[in-house]
Amino acid sequence: MDKNGDGSLTYDELSVGLKEIPEITLTDVEIFDAMQVIDSNQNGLIDYTEFIAACLQSYNYLQESHLRSAFAYFD
Repeated sequence: MDKNGDGSLTYDELSVGLKEIPEITLTDVEIFDAMQVIDSNQNGLIDYTEFIAACLQSYNYLQESHLRSAFAYFD
């Protein structure tokens, strides 16, 4: 996604990169909102640390979602 290779993602790079993935169907507003959440220092860029943090949060959310579903099924 980092088209210019500077080690960070702009909104435009993120938007273009996500739209190239057929399984992801986010609107421009959703991508903008995600950028605002992921860009923790609010400098308009997503750096490597922010990207990894967002991936880990997503992974943890998915794990919790699976656990809740399994608990509800067996409850």
